[in-house]
Amino acid sequence: MTASRPPLVRSCCLLVLIASAPLASGCDLDEMLDHTADARRLLEGERFTDLEVTRSTSNTKQYYFRAHRDEMLCTGYLEFADASTTTQYTTHVTCGTSIPIAELEGLCEAGENGEACEVASAVVRATEPVDLNRMTHFADRACSRDRPEACFYVGVAQNNGERGLPQNHNLAFVNFVRACDAGESAGCFNAGLMRYRGDGSTVQHDVACQFFERACNLEHVEACAEVGQCFRDGEGVTQDFNRARELLERACTAEVGIACTNLGNMYELGQGMERSDAQAFRYYTQGCSHDYQRGCRYAAWLQLHGRGPIPNRGLGARVMAGFCERGDAAACLDLGVAFHEGYPDLPQDRPRAYEYFRSACDGGNAGGCRNVGIYLRGGLGGAPRDMSLARPFFQRACAAGNQQACTDARG
Repeated sequence: MTASRPPLVRSCCLLVLIASAPLASGCDLDEMLDHTADARRLLEGERFTDLEVTRSTSNTKQYYFRAHRDEMLCTGYLEFADASTTTQYTTHVTCGTSIPIAELEGLCEAGENGEACEVASAVVRATEPVDLNRMTHFADRACSRDRPEACFYVGVAQNNGERGLPQNHNLAFVNFVRACDAGESAGCFNAGLMRYRGDGSTVQHDVACQFFERACNLEHVEACAEVGQCFRDGEGVTQDFNRARELLERACTAEVGIACTNLGNMYELGQGMERSDAQAFRYYTQGCSHDYQRGCRYAAWLQLHGRGPIPNRGLGARVMAGFCERGDAAACLDLGVAFHEGYPDLPQDRPRAYEYFRSACDGGNAGGCRNVGIYLRGGLGGAPRDMSLARPFFQRACAAGNQQACTDARG
């Protein structure tokens, strides 16, 4: 009896000699070496979410991916040490603004990836010098692809008619509101400014103050200063000096110069607190130190009028002279009055007063024009005594609303 022969054992991928016969699907070598699912599993283990994994067409060991980690857009690739095993691998990852701009631009332009457009806009914004047109180009695409925080930059361009976009106040406001609703404090602030000024609409102080308050609640300290002013002046809200002081103190502590200055003004006028020139001076100088020039001017005004904590009219006059030289007509008038009157620590100097009154008038200040007329009518400070020269100055002051000057002009 002949012994039976054991069955032939074949490998799954038996070589097929007939070229036209396809390999069985279970023997497809490419399928066996496709580790896309393994790459996804490994990347998920590294805290990546929203994964899109694509196998490289040029390197069988590489798997490109786009994903999120810690709410940040990330791109990169996972590479196995060997195409046939998943035991060893390395990952190469870039996230957020570290992603090369060329890659971000490709993702932005290729489809509906608004996040890539938004990150691309941020990358361009952080590059010196900033290409504002390109930055806004990416922001515009991000805004239109449901990334509302990027709408803020589109709104800026539309409000000003720049960065490659035509001016359109209505669209600018809409985009600022979209950004605001997404939690972008600057969007709320700018929407408030537009309604406060009436850009593209009527002035709406109540709406403006609502947006300022929303921005303030999102830690926009300049907005806190604005809503503080709303409560101080009773514009758009019920006047509330205590609430105003609270908001202005908050903004002043954050080094917002206008807030310190307005708080000083409240102390000078005694709005909701006892009047105090010392406190007013303190907050004016704080505003000045935070680069708000009106704070410097108000502190100098107190000094010029002998109301500083250590009276020094001479120092006040020097600071006010700087403002006068820079075109502040009211500062010129104040200096003229001070030199006209004369004080122990600021001697009377009427020729100098006359020059300051002329500067004030040239700057459009009605009081300055009337005082020039008075000097010409009386021949004061070296001015010629000539009513025919004085009358035109009285008339200018009268036309600007100074009723006393109207009477003077008829004299």
